[in-house]
Amino acid sequence: MTGQSGICGSINIVSVLLSVGMTHHISSLILLAVILVPFIAAGCTSAGDSPVLVEYQRTGGIAGFDDRVVVYENGTVAVTSLGDVSVFTIQPESIARVRAAVESEAFLSLEPEYTPSVPGADRFTYEVTAGGKTVRAQDGAVPEALAKLVGELNEIIATGQEIG
Repeated sequence: MTGQSGICGSINIVSVLLSVGMTHHISSLILLAVILVPFIAAGCTSAGDSPVLVEYQRTGGIAGFDDRVVVYENGTVAVTSLGDVSVFTIQPESIARVRAAVESEAFLSLEPEYTPSVPGADRFTYEVTAGGKTVRAQDGAVPEALAKLVGELNEIIATGQEIG
């Protein structure tokens, strides 16, 4: 993995903050305005210029997690976990595995929602959106086609937590 650096890396961070919903805080908007103006003048491109390959959210668990991942086609990743945002680039092999999973017939044939037959406390809920399709599942009812992708995206979260 390679981190973003320099002026263009900073603009990537700003654009990714926008994509993961960080602008709901007024201080973020002020910071965005202060940071964005000089970078626009520099003519940098951002992760926002690359289409989103997959969006992922993992919520719940005993600690009430709310982790989010946005993976862009160019390999840029934004991870929001425990209130921290990490932006980095994943290896081509990782992006290839994620792409193969979301383009597979197994993923494309998944139902929109999977819930366990027996409710339980502290379960994780996983939501994956790719190619206009959203699939949501809870622990105890995650189909195999989704489990592999969730595992890959959870590894990306772990990497983001190490960086952040």
